[in-house]
Amino acid sequence: MAGGLLAGCAQEPAEPAPTPTTPAPAPTTPAPEPAPTEAAWERFVDPRTPGSFEIPPGWSVVESEESEPEHELLKFDLLDSAGTKQLTYARKVMGLGGGCAGMSHTVTELETTPFEIPGYVANTGDYAPEISPSFTFTVLEDAGRPGLYGTLAVRDGLPATECFFYNMVRTEDALVSFADTLKVTAYDAPRQFATMDEARNYMATEEDATLKRVLLSLRLDG
Repeated sequence: MAGGLLAGCAQEPAEPAPTPTTPAPAPTTPAPEPAPTEAAWERFVDPRTPGSFEIPPGWSVVESEESEPEHELLKFDLLDSAGTKQLTYARKVMGLGGGCAGMSHTVTELETTPFEIPGYVANTGDYAPEISPSFTFTVLEDAGRPGLYGTLAVRDGLPATECFFYNMVRTEDALVSFADTLKVTAYDAPRQFATMDEARNYMATEEDATLKRVLLSLRLDG
């Protein structure tokens, strides 16, 4: 009887201890792709002139057929990635002048931003500047031609309304032009707009920003 009691009081076998589990690794987030590196702008220099400027990737600079190195007149055309001439740099500009009988146009300066040109020393003679060197976006309206005509330039002179004028700066050593046209008339200004609002909207375009950066990069201290 005692054996039966002992048997009835025997402890039940212990539950097996749970086997520890290794937690699953957290899913990894792939590293973001590095942003493409923006191609650097380059500065164009030529040992024959103290002038230099920056151009964006894909642009090129070619010496114009109108250069006259024997007279120290150097002229370079700036071509965009499509090969279209956008601006021209010229040092020791000559042959200015001409008649302007009957010429008249309305001039609107949509932007005039003065800036410092390293190496610029103003002429003090007949070609003394009228304003500080400035980036300019000028729009002309000619009664004899439809639409509006715009020009981008570095200039230290005031525009004329009864005659053509020139996009240039007057230094003590030479007349220097850095612009989309040297001579400014409704016939020469290369950018055409249907309305003044269209011309103002152009100022928000990538093309305008690029050309402005190029023009503002001018140095004359080479």
